[in-house]
Amino acid sequence: MTSIRIAFFAAEPSADRLVAEVARELLKKIPDAELCGVGGEALESLGMKSIFDIREFSTIGASELIVNLPLLARRLLQTIRTLRQMQADIFISVDMSLASYIVARGQSVGSLSIIRRAPTRKIPIKIHYVAPSVWLSRAWRARSFVRCYDAILTLYPFEPRYFQIAASKIKSRIKNKASAAPARAVHVGHPIFDDQEPRGDGARFRRKHLYDKNEPIVGLFFGSRGKEVRRFAPLLLESARKLCQLRRKKQQPEPRFIATSFASLLPLLRPMLRENDPPIQLVLAPEEKDDAICACNVALAACGTIGAELAIRHVAHALFYSVSGITYLLSKVIYNLRYFGLVNLLADRLVVQEFIQSRARADLLAEQADKLLGTGMGSGDSHHEGVALSKELARMFPRKKSNARGSSSSRPSVRAADEILATYEALRKKSGE
Repeated sequence: MTSIRIAFFAAEPSADRLVAEVARELLKKIPDAELCGVGGEALESLGMKSIFDIREFSTIGASELIVNLPLLARRLLQTIRTLRQMQADIFISVDMSLASYIVARGQSVGSLSIIRRAPTRKIPIKIHYVAPSVWLSRAWRARSFVRCYDAILTLYPFEPRYFQIAASKIKSRIKNKASAAPARAVHVGHPIFDDQEPRGDGARFRRKHLYDKNEPIVGLFFGSRGKEVRRFAPLLLESARKLCQLRRKKQQPEPRFIATSFASLLPLLRPMLRENDPPIQLVLAPEEKDDAICACNVALAACGTIGAELAIRHVAHALFYSVSGITYLLSKVIYNLRYFGLVNLLADRLVVQEFIQSRARADLLAEQADKLLGTGMGSGDSHHEGVALSKELARMFPRKKSNARGSSSSRPSVRAADEILATYEALRKKSGE
């Protein structure tokens, strides 16, 4: 395959890490491919220079979004203009459905007065990775996406049918057969739930950092955005202090604490952790993150991808989150959510305890962590709440046995890369290039 230019729009840390796995697979197949667009540390480690710093997009909710709207609008416009000039062959947007849709539309629509229309401009093949959750709310978005994109890659097996239904309705109304066909939706798998085997070695982490094998470890997970760290790190640090107080009163072993984060967030975390009591071990090295998660007996985590990572590793944990009152009310109106954690949403029942809004308090989180720890690991207490939750997670997400060799082709990142290249080749042949 000849060299191609691939543009990305991954404006959140989680999206950046997710699509970087796919980009690595694409580079294996096309070593001289040029990467451009918007991304974070993970994509930049592959040689891509981001159009802007994605930390500027790290808003949490509606009220913060309104305040930052002028900046976000400027960055979206800058991205559209820059990508038009770069003339990419493939455009891949990741998650962030509204912002991704705006940028994708900007690649092909020339009627926006704020964007100068180039007389001869190559329109890239557009692919969206992580389909919008139309099954939760605003089902009409499926129709908009299949009109805008050439392919939509979904994480869950039940998602493609929502977009296929929308595509079939559009096809039935298209009279001009030469018109662009609506996008096809393909399930490529969830990078956490559908991976061959959960990565990480907790025993290795304990040996390296001199933890006893029976020593209780509590993981603290603040979130991946700067504004989440500012809001949630003080809450979790206070929860750790209260948990130690509870354990001392009960004359039970106090846990050790670890937290994973990113080097870019270190300036925010360092002042908070410098003199914190109890001390928190901060794990920044990406290659140690999986080991650190596996080493935890119990965890307190902000709602997000980390909940799924803890679940597949059968780590007992509790989830929390809080946003502004306006954002929370809007989410209740827009989304028909009974739960916020991904595991609870998939199970449609409360598997993992959630502490949302006013219940996201240090005392409640400390009490829940104490329940999950029981009387201390290795003490013979095999019936406490933490063990029960770990067993339930093991039942929901049984370990997958890898097929020795040749199993890498079933990894979601590989399937996503294959679908991207298949879509590119098919549409290029169709256009006669």
